[in-house]
Amino acid sequence: MAVTLRQNSATSAQTIFVRVLILPAAVVAALVVILAAFAAEQGRSALIGGGIGLVASGYSVWRTFATSRPATAQGELFTLYRAEFGKLVIIGALCALAFAAVDGLKVAGFLGGLVTAVLGGTIAAATLTFELPEEHRKQV
Repeated sequence: MAVTLRQNSATSAQTIFVRVLILPAAVVAALVVILAAFAAEQGRSALIGGGIGLVASGYSVWRTFATSRPATAQGELFTLYRAEFGKLVIIGALCALAFAAVDGLKVAGFLGGLVTAVLGGTIAAATLTFELPEEHRKQV
């Protein structure tokens, strides 16, 4: 028996987008400003790392929330695994490209931006709330 989740009014598609992409982008921007105040190269590296994390999180959000919902739990799990695996592949490919193409990339700033963007998006997505239909609200 498949149980479909109903989004409450606070979790529309725009709210999901804002929470999972815009808020982590704001945190990355703050990190970039703070690092750039002390060392410009660290700020630039954090901007590149944060951009990679946001692109990967954007793919994951699109794959998970913008496509049609599977009817079974196995289908939903497959969608989540596919989104997460795609996010990891995008991160790996873009990190390799960044280190190969950008001169003077600082590892500390880069990883700070990347981790901030990815963890921010993950925490924001994990704290979304959904409501079960009335017939499935009984506690066992």
